[in-house]
Amino acid sequence: MSSIYDKSSQKITSTIIPQKADGSVDYINIRTYAFNASNNVRNEINGQRTIPDIKTIPANKETPEYYYPRTFPNGTFDVGKSQPVSASNPNAKYLGEVFIPTTATQLVPTYGTKKPEPDSNGNYVSTNTQNDSAYGLHYSPGKTQGCIAFGSQVEANGFADLSDKAIASGGKSKLSVGE
Repeated sequence: MSSIYDKSSQKITSTIIPQKADGSVDYINIRTYAFNASNNVRNEINGQRTIPDIKTIPANKETPEYYYPRTFPNGTFDVGKSQPVSASNPNAKYLGEVFIPTTATQLVPTYGTKKPEPDSNGNYVSTNTQNDSAYGLHYSPGKTQGCIAFGSQVEANGFADLSDKAIASGGKSKLSVGE
């Protein structure tokens, strides 16, 4: 399955290109699906987060540091098998019923392992950078910390089902993200 997320249109378009038994493309059964999605993040850039009070999820297993969340990075990434989110998960209200992981990572400025304090001018000064990970897709009724949020739980479940079927059949699921 090949999916494209266009940040400006806030849509994910997914195309499934099935193969025949002989390995050739089954042109008659190519299907395209559209999903409403957004990538609204509260951070200092848009003035919606004044303190770097969220911790990274480092790709290289370093100690997490405080940072301002960033939008989903541009590029092409592998999509993994969806993971159900238990109602007992403390983040369930932000993640919806299913989380769909990707291989997306990006370098972000960080502010240390202890909750940062502003300098004498009231500014927070970055002290390091980390390769942040755990960018995925899920339903969220509000903003995310960098993930792409589907417009509804039904859309998140539908995308997860299509992507999981592509992976289970020996295929791949890819996501391309751009402005």
